[in-house]
Amino acid sequence: MKIKRDENGYLEIERAGRFVFQYCPLDPGNPYQSRCGDWCPLFGEPEHDFVPSLHHLSGYAEGPNGKLPICQGRVLVGEIIDERGK
Repeated sequence: MKIKRDENGYLEIERAGRFVFQYCPLDPGNPYQSRCGDWCPLFGEPEHDFVPSLHHLSGYAEGPNGKLPICQGRVLVGEIIDERGK
């Protein structure tokens, strides 16, 4: 699974070869008006896997795969792409 946070912090998941916005299922209004994103207090920071690296002081570098906690105890697992600026 590929997981992406776009430049605005909105969550997208790759489905059938393309990234699709994810909408908040907890929004009591129209679900297409509230996108899931890092603005939500239930949205966590990614926890990346670490891979051996000769170029990093610790001998390990952050890998592309990891876990992204979202609401209600759910965790997305896969390749995490973060397009937000540092």
